[in-house]
Amino acid sequence: MDTKNKTTKEDIVEIIHKKSNDVAEHFDSFFSKEVELLAEDIAISFNSLHEIIDREEENQVSDADHQSALLFWTALNSLIASIELLRRGYFKEPATLSRHILEIIGTAYDIHLHPEKLSLFRSGKYRSTKGVGVVKGLSPAIGSMYGHLSEMFGHVNRLHLLPQGSYEPKRAALWIGGGFSEKNTMGCVLILSILTTTLDVANAVMEFIFYEEIKEHRFWTKLKDNEYRHFPIARIRERALALAEKLEKGLLRYPHSES
Repeated sequence: MDTKNKTTKEDIVEIIHKKSNDVAEHFDSFFSKEVELLAEDIAISFNSLHEIIDREEENQVSDADHQSALLFWTALNSLIASIELLRRGYFKEPATLSRHILEIIGTAYDIHLHPEKLSLFRSGKYRSTKGVGVVKGLSPAIGSMYGHLSEMFGHVNRLHLLPQGSYEPKRAALWIGGGFSEKNTMGCVLILSILTTTLDVANAVMEFIFYEEIKEHRFWTKLKDNEYRHFPIARIRERALALAEKLEKGLLRYPHSES
């Protein structure tokens, strides 16, 4: 929403109740396929977690792994929140949530590896940033991603110099709430790439922890006892490649579109 005159309570209510939905519909006209692909893997993961969490007592996993599964459930819900924010035209906040999700994933992995930390977690004395340091032992790329998200989105920096909407070159007005226009597509592809990578990280770590409990393996192949090969299935690789190609094409067009 542009702001030119005095903003009223009714304006904010309209943004929340109506304009936000209009922005989401506009976004969906460009990115519904990408959202559906994310939703497919989120649904698979929820089903896997449900089978781990909701078991008869004699077949339950350990207390630590049960808590880890619950943390992954929370991470997936936070990812849905990230998608919703992006659909409604908020471009900084989804990646900030991705950073938070990486901390949830790291905590889940740390508690799995070190069950004795469960009591520390339940007492409120566990530091989630420590979990990121642990999980990057499984994949150093997680640590790099967490660092970049912290630098670019988690901490206040140059990205926050201008309010929402004011970064559009020929647009003087500021947005109240979220917004989306065709000029935002490249930025949305970038954020979608971040959210997709975050989902893949969550699913890969979850599958590694619960490999024997999960029926559909999308990220790991067991070679022998305690030895696994990380190689995502074709659908996962193709999804990531499609987003990368879309982003590359957008970057190539960007100088022309701004001229």
